[in-house]
Amino acid sequence: MLQLIREKAQGWIAWVIVILISVPFALWGIQEYLGVGSAAVKVSVNDREITEREFDSSYRQFREQLRQQLGKQYRPELVDDKMLRKEVLESIINRELIHQQGVELGMRTSDEMLRELIKASPSFQVGGSFSQAAYENGARRQGLTTEGYEQQMRRLLASDQLFRAVSGSEIVTQAELEQGLRLGDQRRKLDYLIVPAADYVSKVELKQEEVTSYFNSKQQAFMSPERVKLEYLELDIKNIAKTVKVDDEELQGYYEQNKKNYVVSEGRRASHILIVVEDKSDESALAKAREKAESVLARVNAGEDFAAVAKEMSQDPGSANSGGDLSFFEKGIMDPAFEKVAFELEKGAISGVVESQFGFHIIKLTDVRPEAGKSFEQARDDLATAYRKEQAGRMFYEYAERLGDLAYEDPDSLEPAADALGLKINTSDWMGRDGGPGVLAIGRVITTAFSEDVLVQRHNSELLELGAEQVLVLRVVEHEESRPQSLDKVRGEIESILRQRGAAKMAEQKAQELITSMSAGTAVEQLASEYGAKLHKAGVVGRAAKEIPPAILDSLFTMSRPVGDQPVYGKTRLGNGDYAVLALYQVTDGSIDTLEESDRNKFKQSLERMLGQSSFDHMISNVRDGSEIVIPEDAKK
Repeated sequence: MLQLIREKAQGWIAWVIVILISVPFALWGIQEYLGVGSAAVKVSVNDREITEREFDSSYRQFREQLRQQLGKQYRPELVDDKMLRKEVLESIINRELIHQQGVELGMRTSDEMLRELIKASPSFQVGGSFSQAAYENGARRQGLTTEGYEQQMRRLLASDQLFRAVSGSEIVTQAELEQGLRLGDQRRKLDYLIVPAADYVSKVELKQEEVTSYFNSKQQAFMSPERVKLEYLELDIKNIAKTVKVDDEELQGYYEQNKKNYVVSEGRRASHILIVVEDKSDESALAKAREKAESVLARVNAGEDFAAVAKEMSQDPGSANSGGDLSFFEKGIMDPAFEKVAFELEKGAISGVVESQFGFHIIKLTDVRPEAGKSFEQARDDLATAYRKEQAGRMFYEYAERLGDLAYEDPDSLEPAADALGLKINTSDWMGRDGGPGVLAIGRVITTAFSEDVLVQRHNSELLELGAEQVLVLRVVEHEESRPQSLDKVRGEIESILRQRGAAKMAEQKAQELITSMSAGTAVEQLASEYGAKLHKAGVVGRAAKEIPPAILDSLFTMSRPVGDQPVYGKTRLGNGDYAVLALYQVTDGSIDTLEESDRNKFKQSLERMLGQSSFDHMISNVRDGSEIVIPEDAKK
């Protein structure tokens, strides 16, 4: 299968160019300019080092996506930060393995494909057309040059090729389809009731020796965490920008220099008919091509439909099928001779024969888009913001270098650096190795705060690069070691744990009593009434029933089939310690005969996607087993 998905690599020259571009990015970065040394390594995947900064960037992006997806339901205090960081790290490792495997198999993205994807991106369009200025600004906002953005896109697209090639190679047979439908579309008839653990909490009797025994056996769980208080100086472009003064004269000059960002230039839409000249040094070929162009011009001047003639006669493969339409273009895009005529024509007019480096054209101007956008006054606020940010960007590197030097020269205090640069010293509350709010949640900041030089020696940290536009220096001002807490301090917590545990056991016992009574012939409705529980008559449900708690649904589809009219009973624990008592009455298998052809095809496609994803995951697992992945000890925290 791997041979089928392998593509032919382009020439060695292309690979040399890629290497020449990649090496400077791999060896040098902003930290070299700032003089802060190499970034801490988070993980190494087959000798490809992924830094703390790359990890922190991915982590912040993931949390922001989580926030946007959940909206008002997002509860940061309920997010297990340690688990989330582990998941992000695993994702980064797998992503790098996918890329490396794609490169090994010759996966690549052609220049043409990349160019078309970038041109089609709405983020880089102004007035419905691709804008080079918008593209450059968009890449810059991500902290990249256009070359860096294209390199990043190539990696993502090549990885996507590998996924589609492997996951799209699975084919579901008729037997597999029927079996999948039998189980996947199976439906079960269910009643259930809940035995709440909360009903039994007050009935749990605790002995003090139980509390003491639990405390003694779980002392590690009741250690107060090691923690620190920090002082830190944070420098970013946003704060510097607030100090930049702006006057109208400078702002007017900035507007003129960057007018393309605020004004959409005049655009022209034209159709053309091209007669190609292969060798312009051949006078005979040139004359024949001109004569042919003149005859075509005579036809359109005589009233023939321009688009129809273009489809028949134009030798431009990119526009002939669309009647010669070239869409909108601005000055500086087309051949100079072509452009000069196009911008002189009136709307609806047809040119004479125009010679360019490509051959001879007949041009019809089909539309005019006048210059539009914001005047200086209209754009003033945006201009001031952009100007301040640009000036701040120039000042940032100088300030960052000075901050690093000052913090190093006076390692026992941040005050000299704060005074020299006019920065405010921020102070943190107590924080542990799981970090604190804002920038104090960043892995590299946490690692540095608990490093020997900062924690033990009490020196200022090195300059920490948190992003392309943000650096930080910190120091520890207070430190508390991890230590055991007294039994009296955690007694209430332990008693609550033990009461919940005891209540769950009682709920389980009650659930089993109800099952025994049902099995003996007592009706479910009668037992629910006697117990005072609501009977949930769920009816016939499938595997994806959203109205049924997941734990009940999982248990339901593992229960054995009823024999005859005798229901099957079972119980399952819910996440909060409650127990559900289930009564299963009937099982109906899915059948291919009950589905419309369209639904059958959708199910088949879904099954193929599932199997394809499984194949892809299996491939990556095998690749991972054969790879060298190194996570430094201090990066695991």
